[in-house]
Amino acid sequence: ALSTNYTLLLIARRIDRLKNIREVIKTSLEAQNENKLNKIHLLSGDLLDPNFLHEIVNYVDKNSLFVELLINNAGFGTVGSFFKNKVDREIQMVRLNCEVPIKLSHSFIPEMLNKKRGSVINVCSTAAFQAVPYMSTYAATKAFLLSHSLGLNRELKHFNINVLAHCPGPTDTEFHLVAGLEQ
Repeated sequence: ALSTNYTLLLIARRIDRLKNIREVIKTSLEAQNENKLNKIHLLSGDLLDPNFLHEIVNYVDKNSLFVELLINNAGFGTVGSFFKNKVDREIQMVRLNCEVPIKLSHSFIPEMLNKKRGSVINVCSTAAFQAVPYMSTYAATKAFLLSHSLGLNRELKHFNINVLAHCPGPTDTEFHLVAGLEQ
């Protein structure tokens, strides 16, 4: 469970979406008479930009935030014959779906270890459990993240830190649009 009072740090590419999410959260908490939320911080940028990853870590340090729950949810997929897909896009997918969660986890787990508590949720996919023709790179990235999550959970469980791999099936998001799939 999270601390009694908590702060949220929401990160995405589009600030307008972040502001909308902040309002939905505030409205929902008010409706539930929830008053444990201290503040909602918003950071907008591209997680594929290494400078932005440093900006996130610096922001957390500068604002004396403790990342007690890290949710690695950013990702995308492509669809089509692997040899016809643009290799640069495939590599970007590997970076966002695999490299970014590792960098963020590596940045925030040390403080979880110091405080002897924390959790990481890596959003994988049911695609992690099978080969997916015409989406082979996507499925491979999710299999990597699943395997990494399971190993990390085992490694950190003795320190009161949980790592969870969430593996949803098809979900109503922009994923299909970005991947070029019909909904």
